[in-house]
Amino acid sequence: MKGITKRFTGVVALDDVDMSLGRGEILILVGENGAGKSTLMKILAGVYQKDNGSIEIDGREVELFNPHDAKDSGISIVFQEQALIPDLDAIENIFIGRELVNGFGDNLMGVLNRRQMESKAAEYLNAFNIHIDLSVPVRELGMGQRQVIEIIRGLIQDASLLILDEPTAALEDYEREQLFEFLRQLRKSGVGIIFCSHHLKECLEIGDRVMVLRDGLKVGDMGIADATIERIIELMIGKSLTDQYPKRGISIGRHPLLGVSDLAHKKAFSGVNFSLYPGEILGIAGLSGSGKIELARALFGAEKSTAGSIAVEGNVLPAKLTPHLAVKAGIAFLPADRKSEGLFLEHDLRYNICISNLKALISGWIRKDRENQTADRFVDALRIKTPSIGQTAGNLSGGNQQKVMIARWLFNDPKILIFEDPTRGIDVNAKVEVYKLMGDFAERGGAIIIVSSELPELEGICDRVLVMRHGKIAAEIDRQSITQETIALCCISSSKEGVYEV
Repeated sequence: MKGITKRFTGVVALDDVDMSLGRGEILILVGENGAGKSTLMKILAGVYQKDNGSIEIDGREVELFNPHDAKDSGISIVFQEQALIPDLDAIENIFIGRELVNGFGDNLMGVLNRRQMESKAAEYLNAFNIHIDLSVPVRELGMGQRQVIEIIRGLIQDASLLILDEPTAALEDYEREQLFEFLRQLRKSGVGIIFCSHHLKECLEIGDRVMVLRDGLKVGDMGIADATIERIIELMIGKSLTDQYPKRGISIGRHPLLGVSDLAHKKAFSGVNFSLYPGEILGIAGLSGSGKIELARALFGAEKSTAGSIAVEGNVLPAKLTPHLAVKAGIAFLPADRKSEGLFLEHDLRYNICISNLKALISGWIRKDRENQTADRFVDALRIKTPSIGQTAGNLSGGNQQKVMIARWLFNDPKILIFEDPTRGIDVNAKVEVYKLMGDFAERGGAIIIVSSELPELEGICDRVLVMRHGKIAAEIDRQSITQETIALCCISSSKEGVYEV
């Protein structure tokens, strides 16, 4: 790609950017949200059209007017935002538009060859060493499993150039290593891979070369031997980052804010007991399928518990807890998938922030002046980068979308915030700002639960970590003992007596 320029209304998204990729090379593409990474990749995938510049594949100049042109040129992209059809199963999602049929070749005129499609998909799953039920609707699968299906859908085309946008954001550590091993095999076969990620440590593990974008400009291109996390961050943000995990004054209350007793779920977990205290940030770790996601959602009433109780400030919540009742009790929940579960993407910031507490805006009707004042207050307080409060949420970067969700719940004045992978898909600078917002909330006496697959995140900001294994709390790690190694060890091995403290 030579001299690629792309302009949107009033914004230069890419300014004369060059990029090259060799066969059998893994290129790491990094930059803050809004740096131009996604725009550059969407041009290569035929989703956007460049304003200036040229693209060559194997020395031949090509014009990529649409995704079909990119596919015909051997280019496949797996987007960060999952594009699966929830009511179809894994097989149907993987082969949609490329179904294998009997009788008339690979077209839509014959009878679907379900057995052949299952066999081909199973080959890729075996390479990942991951078990996924291919026959159930994908909405019933976990985030990590859905991400694997997205990747397989990209690989099934036998592409010579594969673009992965945040492919590990929803994966556990062991799933990431399996993915990396698979990518190494693809590299040996001559496939060129562009790997876009905010996880800089893993980038240095898998990449051959690192290219850095900032504000639409190419500001760095170096071999992996010359790359360090500190150097990459400095190029990304234009300055050094002294502390990724801001320190906070620790003042944890003595009386539980949240009490969970013998909580159980039909399939995912049972016998869960723990307390959460004012001022505390509690992490919940565990491998995919450990029950950690279902537990977090059960605390908000989004998953139904079958036994046990949940109490807030000593008041036991109804057995048939719903999100509405959880919100009334002072519990807020921020899902990992902002785009499908967290935000109203077609509505503006004002709507997304104020929707959680309309009573505060009503004086016979919703007061527009109060709505504007509230949105302006949170945009300033949380430093949300936006042209105006009238900007649609779908046009914001990932970090600013996360801040909008936090603003929504802060407006409702909750006692407890529950996060699923709070920094999924956001850049290193935005992560620091989100961590600071969490620390500020805890210092004011609120309590936070973080369900995360990011071990550095759990180590960096948590006061205590609970580790789930096979639907049980297998370990409780105190602040002094929290390390990535300890968490990982507890995820894969547990005491014969049950729960143990570290």
